[in-house]
Amino acid sequence: MKEWVIWGAGYVGRRIIKGLGQLKINAYVDSSIEKQGGICCGEKIISPQMYFQSYRECYVLIATGIQKDEEEIIALLKSKGINHYFLAKDMPSDLYYPRNWKKFPFERVFNFYKELKSEKKIVIAGATAFGLMTYEFLERNGYKNIFIFDKEKSRMELRKDGYKFFSYNDCCKRADFILLARNDYLGLFKNNKTIPFYKFTFLKENSNETLKVFKNKHKNDNRCFIVATGPSVKIGDLDRLRENKEKCFSVNDVFKVFNITRWRPDYLVATDTTFFSVHDLNEVSNIDVNCMLLADHNTAFWNTSYNKKKIYKFHPTECLKIWDKNHNVEFSDDLSQIVITCATVVYACLQFACYMGFKKIYIIGADCEFKGDEAKNYYFVKNYNEGYENIRFRDDIFEEAFIAYKSANMYAKLHGIEIYNATRGGKLEVFPRVDFDSLFFNDAKDDVEKGG
Repeated sequence: MKEWVIWGAGYVGRRIIKGLGQLKINAYVDSSIEKQGGICCGEKIISPQMYFQSYRECYVLIATGIQKDEEEIIALLKSKGINHYFLAKDMPSDLYYPRNWKKFPFERVFNFYKELKSEKKIVIAGATAFGLMTYEFLERNGYKNIFIFDKEKSRMELRKDGYKFFSYNDCCKRADFILLARNDYLGLFKNNKTIPFYKFTFLKENSNETLKVFKNKHKNDNRCFIVATGPSVKIGDLDRLRENKEKCFSVNDVFKVFNITRWRPDYLVATDTTFFSVHDLNEVSNIDVNCMLLADHNTAFWNTSYNKKKIYKFHPTECLKIWDKNHNVEFSDDLSQIVITCATVVYACLQFACYMGFKKIYIIGADCEFKGDEAKNYYFVKNYNEGYENIRFRDDIFEEAFIAYKSANMYAKLHGIEIYNATRGGKLEVFPRVDFDSLFFNDAKDDVEKGG
């Protein structure tokens, strides 16, 4: 079994190790002098210099949420002749979330996919750390015809460590099954032998059939609003939405504004892991909202009974750190199985709005202008950031969000749905813009006639 180090003893590195029970982790590597010599998740933390001196044969899993840091680590490794590095962001997001796993439950995978017999030719598409984990599991369990496919030709170097490879043509002509180990390979193979392995649909606890009650629930409603929390939103906007009985989604801690407005969203959506670490289920259950749609990825959060007629949990699959501007983010059309999250909770709201049958969707408060820690004071809700003071915000978050929004716009156009940006100002230009006040023309006309 190949030995590994995790490069990055921070938040991402601590999260990712929870799902890596099959990998032999020897150490964490971190450039922080304060961390070196310490312990992270039971493993020692070493310096980059120590890695190059004593651990250079170990595979490297780069675990950082900062693009600049990732690029610098890759450049350093390449300068030292190290090409056997892998990116945590390429792994399925289920491996990031707290689970009651001591190791990844591969046995359940092959109980679910009963057609994956040991005599079949099985290709793992994506030479990621997860892909190699899968390969080694199959090998240990008697599978002889296992192969890896990767678009990066440099990955062929892994053959020296005993991994077998298929070319793209081999995959199309000779493979019996192709297991997609990364989400950006979806659509690469045009045949029915492809299994979107990264979605983890084999885990029954990930699905929630009760969410099907929302399918086309609002097909007879003309429009809805997604209220994000940027500073362009005015309390008067919320009051106007209420007065006009508009269907609304909103997000996360927006309830902190409820003391100064009678407006309430019809649906409150939360996906951020920080939301579930700051709040507990008892507290959330008392929020004055009729329906809450909450991600299920924090096991500890859900250890309390709750009102299942008010709170619905869904399973998120996160597109982690998408920095390729040509990348298309998946947009789920069966939210009982999976909701795709990417950079912003608004992306989840858009999937719910489409799933519920709305044909016109208006977004307000998506200013998309802050950088990094400016986010801590970048909300229309006073004290919105209470409890989140120690959270580090990424500088590149909106680059990733815009990629997701483009995918949402593409999905909408294909399905006869219109998405508009009704935010005042801001930098979101993916959707056609519309003036928020103009959407209530009759309302404004009545005010004029009344002398208002």
